[in-house]
Amino acid sequence: MYKIIPEPRYSQYSADSIVLDSSALLTFPEGIDGLESIAGEIQLYLSSIGIYIEVDASEDHLGTILFELLPKDTLRLEEYYEIYVSAKCVRILASSRIGFVNAKHTLLQILRQAELMDDCISLFCCNIKDHPAFKWRGFMLDVSRHFFPLADVLTFVSILAEYKFNILHLHLTDDEGWRIQIKSHPLLTEVGAWRPGRIGRFGERRKAQSADEVCDYGGFYTKHDINLLVEFAGSLGITIVPEIDMPGHCMALLAAYPDLSCGGSPVSVSVGHKFCDWQADGTLTVNTENTLDPGNQRVYELIDDVIREIAEMFSGPYIHIGGDECFLGFWEKSSSHQFMLKNGMNTPKELESYFHQRVCAIVKKYHKIPIGWDEITDSVTDGEAVIMAWRSKELADNASKDGYSVIYTPKEYTYLDFCQGDPSVENVVYGSTDLRRAYSFKIDAVSCNHKNVLGGQANLWTELIPNIDFAFYMSFPRAFAIIEELWSGGDKPIYSQFISKVISHIDIFEFRKLNVCRALYEPKIITHLHDGTLAISLEMDVPDIEVFYTIDNTYPPKFGCRYTDPFLIHYGDLHLRVQSYKQGKAVGRELVIHIDDLYQRAYK
Repeated sequence: MYKIIPEPRYSQYSADSIVLDSSALLTFPEGIDGLESIAGEIQLYLSSIGIYIEVDASEDHLGTILFELLPKDTLRLEEYYEIYVSAKCVRILASSRIGFVNAKHTLLQILRQAELMDDCISLFCCNIKDHPAFKWRGFMLDVSRHFFPLADVLTFVSILAEYKFNILHLHLTDDEGWRIQIKSHPLLTEVGAWRPGRIGRFGERRKAQSADEVCDYGGFYTKHDINLLVEFAGSLGITIVPEIDMPGHCMALLAAYPDLSCGGSPVSVSVGHKFCDWQADGTLTVNTENTLDPGNQRVYELIDDVIREIAEMFSGPYIHIGGDECFLGFWEKSSSHQFMLKNGMNTPKELESYFHQRVCAIVKKYHKIPIGWDEITDSVTDGEAVIMAWRSKELADNASKDGYSVIYTPKEYTYLDFCQGDPSVENVVYGSTDLRRAYSFKIDAVSCNHKNVLGGQANLWTELIPNIDFAFYMSFPRAFAIIEELWSGGDKPIYSQFISKVISHIDIFEFRKLNVCRALYEPKIITHLHDGTLAISLEMDVPDIEVFYTIDNTYPPKFGCRYTDPFLIHYGDLHLRVQSYKQGKAVGRELVIHIDDLYQRAYK
C-alpha cells in the first residue's frame, strides 16, 4: 500500500505488480492543453532514476503508461481522476487538465515509493478514484517580513503542488516591506521594499532604525517576476492570490508616501522592533502610525492604481485586501474625525466600514473578487467579499451561517509559524501547534453552512523565518496535516495511519535535501504536580520508539533510564535530559530542560 498524501478518496491495492523499464511507452490523447508537458514530467522523473521511456501522442491506447480521457460527466468534479495499475499497464484517466495534474502528482508519489531495481521499477497494482473535498486548498506565504527570491518561491510552489495545494496566497505588503512593483507609484518599492538588516528575535529587544542606517535589506518582485510566477504556478494547478494589506499594517507604504497617513509625519519601514502593545482582551495600541487615513481621498486614488496593476498581473479571480488588526486611535485625532462626522458616522468603526466598502468596490471595478481577514465582517455584507477567518473556527462557522463565502484558517490549527516541538529546542512565538493539533483541524459540516465554505488554508507568517529552507522546516510536516482535511475531508485516515505516511514522506524530503521538521520523533513532556512534587509523563506519536532520560545532571540520556511510566523529580538544581531512539539510533534531538522551567509548565 502506497503512502499517499493527501489520502485518495478511494484506493484498493493488490499483491500483483507491473515492472516498468526503458522499453515502456507513454501515450496521451491530443486536445488538452498542457497534457504533453504533464506526460513529460513523468518521463523526466523516470529518466532521473535511469529509466528512459518514449512519450507519444496517440489515441490507440497501446502504451505501457496511458493517459485517457474520461467522458464528460456532470457527476464528476473537474479535479476528478482515476489511476489503474495492472500487471499490463498504468492507466491515468481524467476529463480535464487539472484532473490530469492531480493524477500526475499521485503517480509521482507512487513512483517515489516503488521498488527500484537495476534499470527498472516495480509498482504494486492498484485502483484509485480521487477528487477533493474542498475547492480552496490554500497556503499563505508571508514575503513581507522577509523577502524570498523568486527562485525560492518557485521551488516552494512546486512542492505545494505535489501535495495538491491549489492556492498560493502571497502576503505581499506589511509594516516590514512592500514586495511588488507598482509602476504608477515607484516609491512603494524604491523606499518601501528596503530596511536596515536585523537578525535575532523581533520585538522589545530589537533596536529601531536610526537616522544614519543604510536600508539595504529587502527586495521586491518585478512585473516580469510575477508573470513568471503566475505562469509556472498555473502549469502546476496553483492559483496565486495577491494580498495588499490595508488600512493597517501599512508602515512600508507610509514610509514611501507619508502624506497618506493621519499625522503626515515621516515613518520608516519597520525593522521588526516593538511598535505596538497587545492588551489581555486581544486589542492593540499602536505607538508608531501604520494606518492609512480613510478621510484622505488621495488614499483611494493610490489604492485604485495599485489594484488596477495588481489585477493586470494576476490572472486569478481574487485579490486579498487585508483588513486585520487595524488600530483606530490615530483616526480619532486627525482630519479623519471631521470626515467621519461630516459623513454621518458616529464612531471610527463606522469609518473603517466605509474604507472597506470603498476598497471592495475598487476591486470589483477591476473584475476581481475581494477577500478580507475576518475583521471585515463588521464592515461588509455577505456577497461583498469572501471572509478569511483566522481568529477562531467558531467565527468561521458563524460567518458561513450568516451567508458569507468563507475560507477557514483558524490560528490554533493552521498557523505554521507557531511552535511545533518542545519550546526548549524551537522558536517560541505567539502560540504552539504541534502535528497532532494541526491534524485535528476539521471543517465540520454540522456546525457551519457547508455550501458557503470554499475551503481552508495554512498560514506561514515569517517574522522568525528568514529563508526558504527554514520555511520548509516550519511548514512540513504540518502542511501535510492541513491538506489531508482540505482534500479528504471526513474521509481522512486516523492519526496513527497519518503518522505512518508522514514518516515515509519525511524520508523522501530528506532524500531530496529539503528541510523538514522531525519533532514528531521527540517525546511530548507532560508536567503536573503530585502532592507538590513535579511529575513527568512522556508521550510519543511514533510507534516502536524507546525514550531514555536522566534527572541527575548526567548525560547522554541513553545511559540513563528507559522510560516506561510517569516519574517524579524532587526539587534541586538539575536538568531533565531526554532523547528518543529507534533500534539503538537517536531519531530525535536531545531535550535539556531545567527543573525551574518544568515547574513553570506545571503551573500553567
